[in-house]
Amino acid sequence: MNNIFDKADYVKRFVEKGEDENSVYSPMDPPDAYRPPAINTVPYEELHPVLQLFTDEHKNTMDQLEVFENTIQEIRKEGINKERNTKLGEFFQFLDDKIVLHNLKEERVLFPLLHDCLLEKGEHSPRGTPETAVDMLENDHIKMMQLVTLTFSLMGVSSR
Repeated sequence: MNNIFDKADYVKRFVEKGEDENSVYSPMDPPDAYRPPAINTVPYEELHPVLQLFTDEHKNTMDQLEVFENTIQEIRKEGINKERNTKLGEFFQFLDDKIVLHNLKEERVLFPLLHDCLLEKGEHSPRGTPETAVDMLENDHIKMMQLVTLTFSLMGVSSR
C-alpha cells in the first residue's frame, strides 16, 4: 500500500528551519505572532505623532498591567491588605480613566483609516463582507472589557 507520507510530509512535522527567507513553517512550530517574519519595524522616531501617542499609551498600560499582575500574585500568596487593595483600586481607576478613552481614540481615529487601507491593499477576508485585522482588534477591545468586568465582579464576590 502506498503511504502518502513517502513523498511529502503535508503537515511538515519535521522541518529544518534556516534563517533565510525561504524558511518553511509548520503547524507544530508556527512563526511568533508578535514578530511576524515579513514585517519591517518602523523606528519610534519615524512614527506619526498620533502613532507615537498610541505607542506611549500602550507602554504605560503594559506597566500598569505588570503592577496589577504582581499585586494579584502577592494577594494569592500572602492575602489582601490595605496597600494591595489600594493598588487594585488604582488599576481599576486607571482602566476607567485611561484605557477606555484610549480604546475610543483607536476605534474612532486609527481603526477606520487602517480598515480602509487594508481593504485597498486587498488584505481582507475573501468572501462575504470583507473583514480585516481591524475587526480582530475591535473584538479584542470588547473581550478585554468583558474580562475586566468579570475580574472586577469576581474580586468583589471573593471579598465577601
